[in-house]
Amino acid sequence: FDGLNAYDELSARFSGFISVDNDVNLAAVAEHAKGAAKSYSNAAFLALGTGTGLGLIINGDLVRGATGAAGEIGYLPIGDDLASPRALRTGAFEHAAGSLSMLECYRKKAAAPISSVRELFDRHNDGDVWATKALNNTARSVALSIIALQAILDLDLVVLGGSIGVRNELIGLVRKQISSHYLGHIDLAVSELGNKAGLVGATVTAHRNLLSSIWGLRESNARIPTIVTSNYDPVTVSLSKTKTMNSSFGKAPA
Repeated sequence: FDGLNAYDELSARFSGFISVDNDVNLAAVAEHAKGAAKSYSNAAFLALGTGTGLGLIINGDLVRGATGAAGEIGYLPIGDDLASPRALRTGAFEHAAGSLSMLECYRKKAAAPISSVRELFDRHNDGDVWATKALNNTARSVALSIIALQAILDLDLVVLGGSIGVRNELIGLVRKQISSHYLGHIDLAVSELGNKAGLVGATVTAHRNLLSSIWGLRESNARIPTIVTSNYDPVTVSLSKTKTMNSSFGKAPA
């Protein structure tokens, strides 16, 4: 979406209530409305895959922050080298917890080639000590990020998603790391909606915007920034980066 004005492109094709958001925020909305966090008012959706992302629901609302960048968890100062150009550019935690870092860690420690994260988990399950160390390294970074969230936000639940976040092997290691570094209790759950979460979140948001635009009703305050081109036909689009939405549309309306 770099250099693309999503609003112009969408408004040329649709007449309607157009909303744009990133995929992790929509996944958080989905898990809160229809998934693992539906019984909770304060929850986080932490996506772990090639990179990292976070959606926050506080008191039933999707949290955006002053500029729409709330949840950019990749910039947490967690990792081995906090001042490296890569950490400053894309975020220390993004590098520490992403799949590329896991593979890089294994190659460095085991001095052996590896082609995918799935292979890394397979080697861990087969007893490869270096694969286990690589996963433990990632689990420690993830646990520290969750502890930081809990200390600041006092969450009811943290939902883990993404291709890496849903792996039971990693979740088990994360639980062990949390218990080693935190005396309190933190509830963790696996995403119930899986790779459908973003689409479910978009559907939920479109439904809420329809009720709001036609009848002035709101099922929840967890609405996403909206650009209105008419009063009907809500259209919701998922973007992968919050910053893209901010640069194209400016500050989210109150």
